[in-house]
Amino acid sequence: MISRREFLQTLGVASCATAASASGAENLPPGMTTGFGSAGAQREIYVGNERQYLCDDFLLATGNPHVMDQPINIRFNVGNGEKDPTPVMLPRVGAPWETVAMSWVSVLHDGGRYRCWYITYRPNKVPLSSRHLGLIATASETYRPAKVPLRSGMVSYAESEDGVNWRKPILNLIELNGSKRNNVCFPGILDDESEPNVLACHVFIDPSADAQKRYKMVFHGTHRTLHGAYSSDGLNWKVVPGSFVVCGIDTQNSATYDPVLQRYVAYIRSDSLNYGGLDVGPHPVEASWRGRAIARIEGPMFVADEYPYWSVPEIVLAPDIHDGLNIDFYTNPYSYYGNVHFMLFSLLDHYHGSLNIQVALSRDNRQWVRPTRSILIPNGSTPGSYDQFRVYAGPGILPAGKDRIAIYTWGGMGPHPGSVVQDYNPGSWKPWQGPPEGCMSRVTFGRDRIVGIEAGQEIGNFATRPLIFNGRRLVVNVEPIGADPELRVQLIKCEPNSKPTLGELAAEEQIITRRTFDQCTPITTDELDAGVGWKEGLELGEWSGKPIRLHFHLRSMRIYAFQFVA
Repeated sequence: MISRREFLQTLGVASCATAASASGAENLPPGMTTGFGSAGAQREIYVGNERQYLCDDFLLATGNPHVMDQPINIRFNVGNGEKDPTPVMLPRVGAPWETVAMSWVSVLHDGGRYRCWYITYRPNKVPLSSRHLGLIATASETYRPAKVPLRSGMVSYAESEDGVNWRKPILNLIELNGSKRNNVCFPGILDDESEPNVLACHVFIDPSADAQKRYKMVFHGTHRTLHGAYSSDGLNWKVVPGSFVVCGIDTQNSATYDPVLQRYVAYIRSDSLNYGGLDVGPHPVEASWRGRAIARIEGPMFVADEYPYWSVPEIVLAPDIHDGLNIDFYTNPYSYYGNVHFMLFSLLDHYHGSLNIQVALSRDNRQWVRPTRSILIPNGSTPGSYDQFRVYAGPGILPAGKDRIAIYTWGGMGPHPGSVVQDYNPGSWKPWQGPPEGCMSRVTFGRDRIVGIEAGQEIGNFATRPLIFNGRRLVVNVEPIGADPELRVQLIKCEPNSKPTLGELAAEEQIITRRTFDQCTPITTDELDAGVGWKEGLELGEWSGKPIRLHFHLRSMRIYAFQFVA
């Protein structure tokens, strides 16, 4: 006879998938539908007076030949990040009980302060396999100690008022070396080992939970199983019974509660990506292992009686032929900013041992796209810099003062094992003797400036799908990127909720008089909220609540967002 836990582990996810399929297409997991929206949905996109981000093709039209708004000479590109000159948090500094390292940062802006949960380590009494020592395994013999200290992980806590100057408060929660005078808030779980252990964690706030379970944590232990915990204050944690086994789970898995889906969604690393198989014809060919990728799981609850209730993992982001055979998707840090879901994942270049950060986006938290292959946060160019080889983004895109946003990163470990690079000598960022042991850093961007649409010296052109807005004026977030920059906007009138054929578009859509490119005052400067005006002024109130399309011309300019305001 099997136990209830074994029964749930065997059948729970299947029941979840069956229930989702029975409840309609809107509940299908990613990959089971090729289209967005549902039958009978509106043609127009209701934008109200919310900020709209031009970071993917969701808002864009394929073009109407009658009004000449086909998308040409444009591309998506990342914004310009500014790295803080030095790391904002180091191991040991302000916490002499931190004896080995720090890694995998998780930062929230909560109640007017910044709060960080990160992994620190203690010497381990029982040997762990070399696979569990990824933070200290390295290709470089120049700084590898003769005997690597065996260790297990735990979660430590820090906080800051400005996101730059961090303190590690004495929490008096967990005994370490005979004393509770430390900032450790979660010791990990035994996970069949004699010492508690946690290899990485992500803390998020659950808007659907009661006060006692407001903070949630996903983490994994020695045997690469996903676990959960909850807390009322982010410091005192209670572990959810049960675990979820995923092939290849590693690094910092992330999770969130999605109020639109009304489900918990987690993004985890998977080693299940294969390619090159052949299952047709007289001579089938076995698939070859491709490498690491990003998988998605979801569930209706975070805390079940005995078992976290997750769906079957499905790969949603993976390297392709353009990335090359030498690339893995190594991390999966999820963030929600504005009304867009972001994945700021690190690509591992096996040959060079380097990791840098690219961007993927989703509108529904299920289907993901990569609008650009540009590097969002490049490696440091100075030999010995903390991010010369490895840089990982933590989950979260956070405010960073007036009109700035921040991404916190972790790095400082030299080249990834297995690379052709054989030495790394950390520079002035590391104020202690011995091997480099990781640090937290910060990269800031202008507000909304993660990904935008740009054109070079040749005029670019694109237009939106039909929109319904509330407001009286239009503002845009624009940034010059070359000589002689310019952006102009004109309005196109649409018939409400009509779905004409291509031939009918010419008759039913027309450029609005006095809101044309010729009438528009060109925008030529760097502006977060530039008012779009025409010879007769900025007023658009008479079209509020009616379907219109925005048509953009731009040169040597990047546009990130637009908004209708009162």
